[in-house]
Amino acid sequence: QPRVLFHPSVTIKEGYLHKRKAEGVNLVTRFTFKKRYFWLSSETLSYSKSPDWQVRSSIPVKRICAVERVDENAFQQQNMMQIITQDNEGLPHTMYIQCKNVNELNQWLSALRKAS
Repeated sequence: QPRVLFHPSVTIKEGYLHKRKAEGVNLVTRFTFKKRYFWLSSETLSYSKSPDWQVRSSIPVKRICAVERVDENAFQQQNMMQIITQDNEGLPHTMYIQCKNVNELNQWLSALRKAS
């Protein structure tokens, strides 16, 4: 019986982004964005501390409900988007992502919308 190797789906887009989860909004954590390396494939959006870091967090793209540009006045930050996902219970979660420039933002928005 030959073993079937699992091949991860092809990466559509990858790179460093700054992320922040919307949960636990208090004054201290409100604007702490963490630099994370993101991979987008046709099946998942994953991220970790660096490209070679073994532990990754993964969101199935089928759980992505919406991907939207965020008005820069909301955080006094430019090139922001929000990714709204649904957990196993169907509850929405929002992740805020900051890109380094508007080109990068548009590329991620487009890639995420195509994948999800």
